[in-house]
Amino acid sequence: MKNFNLYEKLIRADILASTNDFAIDLVKSDEPVEGTVIMADFQTKGKGQKDAHWISKKDSNLTFSVLLYPSFLDPANNFYLSMALSLGIVDMLQFYNIDARIKWPNDIYTKNGKIAGILIENGIQNDEIKYSVLGIGLNVNQKIFPEDIKNPTSMRIELETVNKRETVLKKLLVSVEYWFNKLYDLNLNMIKNQYEQKLLFREQIKKFYAGDDIFFGTIKGINDNGQLLIADESDTIRAFNFKEVMYYHKKNII
Repeated sequence: MKNFNLYEKLIRADILASTNDFAIDLVKSDEPVEGTVIMADFQTKGKGQKDAHWISKKDSNLTFSVLLYPSFLDPANNFYLSMALSLGIVDMLQFYNIDARIKWPNDIYTKNGKIAGILIENGIQNDEIKYSVLGIGLNVNQKIFPEDIKNPTSMRIELETVNKRETVLKKLLVSVEYWFNKLYDLNLNMIKNQYEQKLLFREQIKKFYAGDDIFFGTIKGINDNGQLLIADESDTIRAFNFKEVMYYHKKNII
């Protein structure tokens, strides 16, 4: 078991452009110790998937990045980093009695909408992951969001109470550290199994859109490369990469 001590390696900032960018710059200049956490009370250019932006009200939520050096992990299996991090977030929310699920590949949802997002950026050289920056945005106390943000929710909305961000941060880092240890101990089957158990809409018949193809199917899980596995109406298992498939929900939360 690796001793990460994430909370003890916390670097705080009032304002940063992006905690992920700051962590990557730190790697390139100083090569900080593994488990370094960079947290900002506000990001001017918070990053999401595929050039999207992560917008968060100052001093209301948690936005931070964790630096790892998972050179033991095959780059083709880098999605295990996302799995471990997702499980850490879900477990922490369940500690607060918030029923959270993982919306493949990188969001955390409750029945009311999106409560957290993940952005992982890897530095790969010579077929080896030299570093990994794992960015987390968790809505804690924000109640009102910009209109262009689809289906947001927060711990405050879910629990109808204000939460101490420092307490949430400590619990989240402990939870994330637990799953990082499982990853570094190569408990990959356990991680994958638990991730699949907590997938949003797993084993539920849903309507999917894959380009011009519209079909009903059932989410079965993922493969080692992080592709989503869906059984279509003929029971054929189809594998999809990020953005290759979309699914419709009557509340339009997806």
